[in-house]
Amino acid sequence: YRPFAEYLAKALGMKVQFTPVVDYAATVEGLAAKKLDLVWYGGFTSVQAVRRTGGTARRLALRQEDAEFKSVFVSKPGSGIKSLQDLKGKTFAFGSVGSTSGHLMPRAFLLQANLNPERDFKQVAYSGAHDATILWVESGKVEAGALNFLVWDKLLQQKKMDLAKVNV
Repeated sequence: YRPFAEYLAKALGMKVQFTPVVDYAATVEGLAAKKLDLVWYGGFTSVQAVRRTGGTARRLALRQEDAEFKSVFVSKPGSGIKSLQDLKGKTFAFGSVGSTSGHLMPRAFLLQANLNPERDFKQVAYSGAHDATILWVESGKVEAGALNFLVWDKLLQQKKMDLAKVNV
């Protein structure tokens, strides 16, 4: 994020420092404590931030891809998982609990398909991050997972993934 911080510093005419944080909850707390001034959120976390800051946090922009929301469900080739219904009895990973694209929307898609993860899956885990979900599936820690499509596309461009998208 250094190039983005440098761009903002130049455009705003002020010092800009990128501060890495461990998860969405930490960014909400950092914003509420006035330790962070600008944060990139998904839909759900932006609502949490506005509520936690008493309405002082404001949404400044929405990316086009966020308005046209997509998540991908992934599994290893040869797993026998070809559809959401094939996830029954399998181990599964969401990303962060507070992630719109790594947890909340995939959960909604599953519920729309009449799948309740806690009832229908062998185990549900939270990897904490989109790229961690991929690693968990790749390593066999879980049989399938869900993540943001932009992260999926970026990882595909960076290296050949040994994963297959599950049709949604």
